[in-house]
Amino acid sequence: MRLTVVERPLFTLLAVACLFLVPTRAFGQFIVDCSGNTPGAFTTINSVLPLLTDGAVVRITGTCTENVTVPRLDNLWFGAPFGQTMNLQGRLLIDGVRNMFLYGMNVTNTNANTNGDGIDISNSLRVEMDDCTSSNNSQVGLSITASDVVIQNTGSFNNNGNNGINVSGASTVQFNGFAGPISVSNNLGNGIHMQDGVVDALGNMSISNNKATLNNSPPLAGTGFGICLVGHSRAVVYGVFAPNLISGNQSGGVLVQESSEFAVAGTVLLPAGVVFGNVIEGNGPVGITAGLGSQVTILDAVQISNHSDAGVDIFAHGSVFIEGNNQIVNNGSGSSSTYPTRAGVRVDGNSEAFIRGGSISQNEGPGILALVNSSIDLSGATLTSNLGGTVVCDSSAWMVSDLASPSTPFGAAQPCKVPNTFRPRVRSLPDPPIPDLSQSKADEAKYKLLISSF
Repeated sequence: MRLTVVERPLFTLLAVACLFLVPTRAFGQFIVDCSGNTPGAFTTINSVLPLLTDGAVVRITGTCTENVTVPRLDNLWFGAPFGQTMNLQGRLLIDGVRNMFLYGMNVTNTNANTNGDGIDISNSLRVEMDDCTSSNNSQVGLSITASDVVIQNTGSFNNNGNNGINVSGASTVQFNGFAGPISVSNNLGNGIHMQDGVVDALGNMSISNNKATLNNSPPLAGTGFGICLVGHSRAVVYGVFAPNLISGNQSGGVLVQESSEFAVAGTVLLPAGVVFGNVIEGNGPVGITAGLGSQVTILDAVQISNHSDAGVDIFAHGSVFIEGNNQIVNNGSGSSSTYPTRAGVRVDGNSEAFIRGGSISQNEGPGILALVNSSIDLSGATLTSNLGGTVVCDSSAWMVSDLASPSTPFGAAQPCKVPNTFRPRVRSLPDPPIPDLSQSKADEAKYKLLISSF
């Protein structure tokens, strides 16, 4: 058919218009079934990766045995059908990706001859992991470097041969346990190890039974904690969705060092009354230990109990702020020969405790013990039934308080010196803000819509 000069532009315009009538969702949608049971589907994740472009949606089912490196793209939607899971036997590497939503993926990498991490995320912006796990890996469960990551709904990072989760390189991580729990447990190392990172955990987390053994070697210093913060890191643990539990970790609940900051805060209200929003119990010698210029905040509805040495241990120019309806109870259960300075709260080595309210009781040593040029600013707290006395000091420590009676001597300690007759300082510190969760909820709803459209 020969077209006239007038007809040719009209035909071209009609052809272009027809392209726009094709549904856009047909582009960038891929089905992977690693079982091979879906006709026409890709049978490996790697076979589809070269075809991906920005905005691609990849639906994956079955068990895939391969190492996967996600291409450097923007706005990827990647994972199992909504409400289901798929398995990856191998390593998942996400590097240089922007805005990726990963759903329902269970990762296990048992290959000890190469990189044995389960999931590695580096140099990436806004990677959301929804209902994902990375457990039983020969090395780290999840390693995050120079990236922004959200771990939400539920998930587990358990039984790994190294730390459960590594956070480094100025990364930020948010744990949103909507449905929960998010579990980081039974790892050979720390549960969560942070170096120059920021973490916000919003509830429904269990960080338990991590061991002070790394790669089957003898125990190493700084391992076996539930959470370890070094190198100017910051973590805030809230009890928003449900209580958090940090328990049974071999070396201690939380270690904070090298100018790092740790805050634990939040109240959960149930019909029966107030439930502790965060429980730190039965972790080796200490619940929280912080020093070397670091700071700890314990703010309302926190219970720290059943440690053999100290519930809270502050040392080497550290500081602690304790306020609200907290309980620091039943600590110092180890022998006095092994733990001669056991206490509910111990402040040592040019450190400071600022305490407002709460209960410090039934500890084997003193309720509060101050040593080596340390100081205590105490008001409104209840200190009862501490076998070593209420608040005691060595000859170099000081206290300002509202206590009506002097402290009881304990070992080489003595009643604390009072530097002046002024009342304790008025509290003026702001509460930590709770992050906005609206984008996480919206992205989950969008993934459900996209993954169900084909």
